[in-house]
Amino acid sequence: MTRAEIPFNLLVLFVVVTLAAVLQDWLPPLPWCGVKAPFLIGVAAYYALLRPWPLALPAVVWSGLLLDGLSSLPGGTGLAAFLAIAAFSAVWGRKQLPENILSSALVGAVTAGLLTFIEYVVLRLCGDLPALDGSFVLSRVVISLIYALPVCAAAAAVAGLLDRLALNVRTEKNAAGFDWSSDSV
Repeated sequence: MTRAEIPFNLLVLFVVVTLAAVLQDWLPPLPWCGVKAPFLIGVAAYYALLRPWPLALPAVVWSGLLLDGLSSLPGGTGLAAFLAIAAFSAVWGRKQLPENILSSALVGAVTAGLLTFIEYVVLRLCGDLPALDGSFVLSRVVISLIYALPVCAAAAAVAGLLDRLALNVRTEKNAAGFDWSSDSV
């Protein structure tokens, strides 16, 4: 990535993360369980898995800071969780998972489940939440995980589409079909 390409990449990053934050805040939670759509997690997973590190780190930090501002968690919890996404992606995800939207959705879904559990633990330790039955907490974690799969896939798809429209990434046809390439045009 050259210096001339950085402004376009950062512009798309800013638009995608801000749009994800607006959607996450604007859309109501599921009425029967209170779980919100984790668009910011999907965007963070997309950038952490599929984009170069000079773009992934600002996206993960910006998404984490916005999540901290939108959630009821103590400050820094979302940012720490999103930095854990980036660390997981650096150590294991980029080496083991294929570069596609499904991988971003999978990492996002697991992160959403873990973040739901962390949210319960942190709010319980702060005294803001009464002790709850373990089955209730487990059901919220599973619902978060299942709900996050399509939401994170959609967030990654929109981020990828905007990156391709801005010519930040290109697709290459290989023997198995179209494949992702993080190389700039």
